[in-house]
Amino acid sequence: MKQKSRGIIVVLLLLIVLSSSCGGDPPTPPPEESPAAKSVESPPVLEIEERRFTRADFMDYLSSRYPDLELNNAKPGLQSRLFDNFVEYQILRYRAEQSGVTVTSDELPDLIEKLHLPADSLPRPVLIEMARIQKYLYFNYFRQQEVSEIEIRDYYQRHRGEFRQEAEVHLYQILVSSNEKAIEIRGILQNNPDQFEDLAATRSISPEASNKGYMGTFAKGTLPEEMENVVFSLRPHQISPVVESKFGFHIFKVTSRSNRRTLPLQRVRERIRSDLMSRKLRAAYKTMLQDARDTLQVSRYPKNLEFEYTSETGDQSHETD
Repeated sequence: MKQKSRGIIVVLLLLIVLSSSCGGDPPTPPPEESPAAKSVESPPVLEIEERRFTRADFMDYLSSRYPDLELNNAKPGLQSRLFDNFVEYQILRYRAEQSGVTVTSDELPDLIEKLHLPADSLPRPVLIEMARIQKYLYFNYFRQQEVSEIEIRDYYQRHRGEFRQEAEVHLYQILVSSNEKAIEIRGILQNNPDQFEDLAATRSISPEASNKGYMGTFAKGTLPEEMENVVFSLRPHQISPVVESKFGFHIFKVTSRSNRRTLPLQRVRERIRSDLMSRKLRAAYKTMLQDARDTLQVSRYPKNLEFEYTSETGDQSHETD
C-alpha cells in the first residue's frame, strides 16, 4: 500500500478509536468488573453475548476519556451520543478479543509513536486497548483498501466542477490616510508607474509596506466588494483609481492574473486519492459494525441510564440491536 494511503488509515483509525476507546491489557483476560460495577445499585446498560456492562462501567469509560465532563450538565443529545460511543467501543473490543489480536508491552512504545497516540494524557491500559483495536481494524478491514488510478480518473471526470479555480490576481497596494495624499501619489504613478513599489515602501501605512506593497494572491470572491470590483477590472500593471474603505484610501496594482479554470488532474490527483480512501475506510468501518450487529447478540438498556436516551433518529426506545 502506498505511503499516502497508510497515512490516511492512521488518521481515520485515530478518529474512530479516540471517539470510542478504552480497556485493559490485551495479553491478559478482560479485567474483573469493579465492585461498583458488580453492585446491585449499578444496573446493566449493555449486554454483548454473555458479557454485561453496567452504568458504573459506562461512567468509568467516560471518566477515563473525558475527566472534565460533567455528564449531568451535558446536553441530552451529547449524553446519548456518548453512550452510542460506549456501545460501539465495547463491540470493537469484543471483536478484537474474539480475533485474538494482542498488543504486548514491548510493542506498545513503537505503536504509540507510529500511530501518534496521546501517551501523555491517557492511562497505559487505555493506550494498549486503543492500539489493539487499531490493529484489529487494520488487519481485518482496512489493509486491503486501495484506490486505483481508474477510480481517480473517473471521479475527476464526473466531478470536474469541484476542481474549478476562480480567477486570481497578484496584488499590490498603497494605503494612505487621506484622499488628498492618495490623489497626489496616484498623480505621480500616472507618469511613473514603475515607482509603485518604491512609493509603497516609503509612503504606504499598510503592513505590506515592508514588502513593497505586495499583498499576495487573491481569488475572486475573497476581497471586500468595493475593492474587488476595482481590482478584477484592472489589466496587469494598470494603476487603479483611489478606493476608499474603512482602512483608509487605497491605490492598487495587479502584476499578473489568471482566469477561472479547471485544475488539471495532476494538480488534484492526491487530493482525490485521499478523499476516496477516506470514503472506503468509513464504508469498511460501517460494514464491520453491521457485521457485528448481525452476528452478535447485543442488548441495550437505555432506561437504566441516568438521562433520557434519544437515538440519532429521535427514537427513545432502543432496547436491542
